[in-house]
Amino acid sequence: MGLNGIGVSDLNVELGRVQAKNFYERSGLFVSMEQMHEYFFTVHPDWRPENFQATVMRMWQEGGCNGPSGDTRDWLNGVILDMMGRYDRDLNVYAAAVAEIMQKGVEVCLAVRQGQPEGPLLFELDQLITDRGYWEAVGRLAGIGVKLPTRQQVIAEAKHIVDDKILELLRTQSEDRRLIANLDLRQQNAQWMAARNDGLTNISVLGLRKNTADGYSPEELDRSEQRRLARAARLFQQFAGYGTDSRVRVVVAAANETNIQRKRQVAGGMTEIVITKAEADLIATETEKSTQENGGDATIVAEEVMANPEIEVIAALVRNLGTIAATDNLVDTAMLQMPQGGEREITFELTGPMMVNLWTDFGPDEPGKDDKVGLSYGLAMPQYPNLSLTLSGNGISYSSDKKDVSSKSVDFAGESVSTVLPAGTYTLAVRDITSYPTGTSSVTMPTVPVHYEIRPYTTQKIEGRISIAERGVTMPVSMSVAEFDSNTGLRLPEAKNGLDPQKPVWVVVHGRANSEESSQIAELTRSLQALGVQVVTVDWHDGAADNGTPIGLEGSRWIEGVGTWAANQLRAAGFGSQNICVVGHSWGTYVAYEIGKRIPNGVQTLIALDPAADSRLLGGGKYKGIEDPNFSFANVTANSYAFHSSELGNREKALTAKYAFDILAPENYEQNSWDAITAQMLVSQRYLSALGAETADEVIDAFREHGFAVSLFSEILRRQKENPGDAVASRFSPENLRSNASEFTVRPDSWEGYFYAHPSLATFTSGADAGKQAWLATAYQFYAQDENGSPILGN
Repeated sequence: MGLNGIGVSDLNVELGRVQAKNFYERSGLFVSMEQMHEYFFTVHPDWRPENFQATVMRMWQEGGCNGPSGDTRDWLNGVILDMMGRYDRDLNVYAAAVAEIMQKGVEVCLAVRQGQPEGPLLFELDQLITDRGYWEAVGRLAGIGVKLPTRQQVIAEAKHIVDDKILELLRTQSEDRRLIANLDLRQQNAQWMAARNDGLTNISVLGLRKNTADGYSPEELDRSEQRRLARAARLFQQFAGYGTDSRVRVVVAAANETNIQRKRQVAGGMTEIVITKAEADLIATETEKSTQENGGDATIVAEEVMANPEIEVIAALVRNLGTIAATDNLVDTAMLQMPQGGEREITFELTGPMMVNLWTDFGPDEPGKDDKVGLSYGLAMPQYPNLSLTLSGNGISYSSDKKDVSSKSVDFAGESVSTVLPAGTYTLAVRDITSYPTGTSSVTMPTVPVHYEIRPYTTQKIEGRISIAERGVTMPVSMSVAEFDSNTGLRLPEAKNGLDPQKPVWVVVHGRANSEESSQIAELTRSLQALGVQVVTVDWHDGAADNGTPIGLEGSRWIEGVGTWAANQLRAAGFGSQNICVVGHSWGTYVAYEIGKRIPNGVQTLIALDPAADSRLLGGGKYKGIEDPNFSFANVTANSYAFHSSELGNREKALTAKYAFDILAPENYEQNSWDAITAQMLVSQRYLSALGAETADEVIDAFREHGFAVSLFSEILRRQKENPGDAVASRFSPENLRSNASEFTVRPDSWEGYFYAHPSLATFTSGADAGKQAWLATAYQFYAQDENGSPILGN
């Protein structure tokens, strides 16, 4: 015997039980799929997700794929997917090659320890590395930087493996010698014999506690207890949902400490979840208890053990949602027990593109619910904790940590992450970043409900969640393709077609206390879609209705968040600035502005329908854009149009559009008759006069007229469909609105034209207001001047 009394044959037998794959995966030479993808994008930086759209546009301008321009994006996407799919398959071949090389490296180290000459052995290892380098798949990966390890790297890793196994066998043989002395007392103990098999988890023996009465020495008891706790850790790994994740393992802390690093990264890309000895003992004891009660049924045992509140807290260190298929629809809440100043994690794997929403809400729960983060105690006064969310994985990172105007993190702010994610493995870290008073050592943290919605990604309807610094709750938001039944004219509940980023999209955004289903917004959407363009509606009705009173304006604080979210979704869907057109009403005009701000180079067209006025007396002043001296619709779009129609509209903001129009209505129009000649004279005089007082009567219902801009613009679109040659309507066709050509004489700080409307009382036949009556501006007289100064007059 050599090696300090250990038989080499024993060592070879032990090492032979460990597959070559395990050598590779637990070594520092392991290359994960994510790492290989990073190598790939390092070689092809223009193909990274953040650069993809710009690359498509450049290729298209340079001739694309020698086909229609709409094929360029699909062609390039296909090329990337084909190449990455091939490299993914190659990585399996590469893993097999390196595993074989690692196995050979271990054999070399063992042979050298037996006294065999080193030279010939290293020659064989070099030859194996050279031979495997000729494999076609290995060669392709080498082309992007994923290369086989050198002899020096292999030997270094192999020595670590051999050294670890030698120490393990020394401990085992030493214990075996002590056990032989008491063999007569133990040889009838079948459970003890089962416990000797450390390679498998055996739930029937986890809870066994040996004692000196059975003939065990203190040293033997210590070794036995270490085995018992290690098996408990392995079983807990399965119970907690990590059993199928080869990159995660649960281990027991070296010392019985409570202040330990719960999660740590180790060699080979492994993540270790650390539990204390006391926690492992609890798991083992509960497992044995449940096993005796349930006859060893592993499923029942797992459920009962994990139902223990103390063990559930341990499992909450990292909550694994498992593998989520691209067709799954996962909606649930994870209840996390947060330590003061600590963090908890939720991990999941996606097999395909998914729309992922993760969020936390703060505040008192509604009756019968437990869906918000409550107060923490132990401070001078109870307070809400300050949490942050960070989603990372697959080379992507998103954070939600709401801050005030001074960039200070805000307590009691809802947090959310809402994004489309490609296939890959992801981790959501939930952190307590509360600024506790100095000296505070014990704080009772509330249970943290983390809500998640993980749905198949489809551009027919994209649903999200947004959060802002000013509110403790998050709000839903969505963007949906609008399609209508050709027979009934009603909007289809679900669109049949997704978005095509190679074609222009018109984004319709409602205003305060409305939704995408409000009848006037629905009519506007239908009129646009009837002209053959693709239309989506952004629905943020919960945020728009988040007001303190029926006439409050506090909901305007959600405008920026909605615009940011919508812009992100348009970019994720592949749209460039030249193909995005936005139409907003009231607060929706400012959402449109925020979309334009966040699209590189702005949007192509922005239509502002009676931009909303603001009043701090009614809870306004929440949307920063209202008081921004640099605010201008024209700054965020190539073509901007505004229609001002009421006292609830903001005249100054409307005039920041390149082309701005005023909509006038006769006094007491409820009783007036329509006089086209008088209307023509009025608009002509109005156009040529200096800015003065409005002609509307003091008693005009401003709320009613606020919608005139919507109904008039819808009427213009409808007339265009019925009569493409209409002198006025044709000026506002989708093609002309997107065109950079001049349409009207620009009049700085004044209206480019006037609509004199004759409202009529109508009953809505569809939408959320079906059956209700409203005054609509569907008849009008128009006056403006074209780009050459010639009058444009029509009705």
